[in-house]
Amino acid sequence: YTTGCTIPLPNTNGFVPPLPNGTGGTGNPGGSASGPPGACNTIGGIVCGDTLPHPLIIQACDNCVDVSTDPYNLVTKNNSMLNQSLATKLKAMDTTLENNFLNGGPAVSWRITEAWMPTTGHLDSCHYLGDCADLNLDPPPSAYSPTLEAFCAAANLAGLRVTNEYYNLTFPSGSACGQPQRFSSTTAGSLHVH
Repeated sequence: YTTGCTIPLPNTNGFVPPLPNGTGGTGNPGGSASGPPGACNTIGGIVCGDTLPHPLIIQACDNCVDVSTDPYNLVTKNNSMLNQSLATKLKAMDTTLENNFLNGGPAVSWRITEAWMPTTGHLDSCHYLGDCADLNLDPPPSAYSPTLEAFCAAANLAGLRVTNEYYNLTFPSGSACGQPQRFSSTTAGSLHVH
């Protein structure tokens, strides 16, 4: 799917993604973001004319909250909006990891590497709605470890559906992370969670 130079923005509950300075673009709630003919506008990292693996570019963020603020206070790399139900599960996962550490478990430093609005193309349309996220250890792991296993176990305990995208790592049979998968849109190892 190749984007045009008008990117539709269905009802975004009044949220208009900012266009970078100097693009000459405009954003309209529930309308579109566009620029003058031939302009190269970037919206959440998606550039007019880009070829993406999925036609759903930007959708309304489905009942979203800012997970970088109270009561969630989660660490994010790029954007920080996610569906409230997903945010609650991520906070429960974070609390489990903190409690495990206080009880002698490994210290697990992690962050959300892809929230809504997505910064790249995705095969799973949930990224365009704020209904899923990509997570990673911080710093990213170079090998399977007890820390990575604790990360996956906490995600499962919180009720998250986990897809292991750490395609460059080897996992033991029965790992809480499951076996790694690589998709055409995978840009780096991570956990994809719903």
